[in-house]
Amino acid sequence: MASFCDKLEKEESIDNAFAMNLASKDRAGPKANHPQGAFFGNQSGTAEWGSGKAVVDCGKEENMTSDGVKEQLGVLQREVREFFERDIDAVHRDIFLHGKWRKGQGGVRANFEFKDLSCLMLPQVNLSGAFLTGVNLLKTELRGADLSQAVLVGADLEGADLRDANLTNADLRGANLNRAWLTGAILTRADFSARTVNQSPDPATVASPSPGTSATLVEANLERAILCQAKLCGCDLSGAEFVDADLSGADLTGSMMLGADLSGANLKGSVFQGAVMDFLSLDPAVLEMISQIGGAIEGQCRELTTSAFVEAIISHERWIDSSGKNGKQIDFDRIRLPSVKMTRRNLAGAHLRRCHIDGGEWVDVRLGMADLSYSNLSGLILRNGDLRGICLRRSVLIGADLSGANIEPHPLVGDRVWPSNLEGAILRDSNLENAKFGGSILRRVDFRGCSFHGTSMKGADIEGARR
Repeated sequence: MASFCDKLEKEESIDNAFAMNLASKDRAGPKANHPQGAFFGNQSGTAEWGSGKAVVDCGKEENMTSDGVKEQLGVLQREVREFFERDIDAVHRDIFLHGKWRKGQGGVRANFEFKDLSCLMLPQVNLSGAFLTGVNLLKTELRGADLSQAVLVGADLEGADLRDANLTNADLRGANLNRAWLTGAILTRADFSARTVNQSPDPATVASPSPGTSATLVEANLERAILCQAKLCGCDLSGAEFVDADLSGADLTGSMMLGADLSGANLKGSVFQGAVMDFLSLDPAVLEMISQIGGAIEGQCRELTTSAFVEAIISHERWIDSSGKNGKQIDFDRIRLPSVKMTRRNLAGAHLRRCHIDGGEWVDVRLGMADLSYSNLSGLILRNGDLRGICLRRSVLIGADLSGANIEPHPLVGDRVWPSNLEGAILRDSNLENAKFGGSILRRVDFRGCSFHGTSMKGADIEGARR
């Protein structure tokens, strides 16, 4: 269900993407004789790529008076008007009557099915047992709310603040809780599961849960949350934070848990049959517990040939050079990429989530605002790269070479910047000499064994980082 928040976020993402192209222009490498660079083999059998064109042409300014733009503006204006014309007093009246119903003093049980309650401030609200199927609670303030036994099937809770909320016995099947804040929430016996779950033990047949069937909690913050006996069968929990959470007796059968952080979690009696994990990124103590419990499987990636990868990079550069009119943006998920050597290539804005990169050398490569979250880049050489605004959240870079890399925030329009995010990444034994991390998000990064000569981290958020 669309809301004004969605529209503002969409406009901002478009603005940021355009700004990324503009900003990448000042990092353009020298032009080679061949516009796309030379490709040749070497004696080691590893593909090698020479320097090539890396100049960004943002193209001509679009005609902002076109009929298409006018139509889009008209739609946005109508939706903005509808957003602000919502009867908020009626919402609070229904909440008040629901409170009377709960106390047996008359009133009416609240029914907000398929209503738009996005972006509202509803801290401490009591909607225990309310009908909330399909409700839009995107980015709604629900800190300390009581949603126990509420019916939230298919609800949109993306980005909602549910810290310390009570969702005991709540029905959250098919709900969207991506990037929701659930720190300290109580979710005992909450049902996030789908009606049917693929429990195949074959990694090749385990796919991400279909939207609308299982709840999704991608990158949700569940630190210290209580999930005793919760049903999380088939859920997408990629990148979710379960630090010190209580998952005792929880059923995670067939769930997608690549990049999930289970540090300090109570896993006693939990079921992980068919759960897909990246064992390399798990804390050793957690991995030992998972091994003892059994049933979890290592996530498998589809392999991409060297020639296909080369073609994808060339097409991506065309996409940048034409401001999206030609070529195609790299958008890979769970792909095993071959080892290649390349210099001065432009992968700004590429999506390489949950991928496995088999080493290689990416020297002076531009990865500004690229998304490589939950990926395995161990041993990869990223020397002198432009990584401003990159997302490496929960990625594994053991033994990687980031010497001389610029991992500071990416400048956007005006004074705005897009910070690099390495939260929870594992950089053990990596070369970070002369790398620039100033102003970046480095919370809970594992820096043990790294080389730091000349490394700059001024203004970076290093809370919980290990060195």
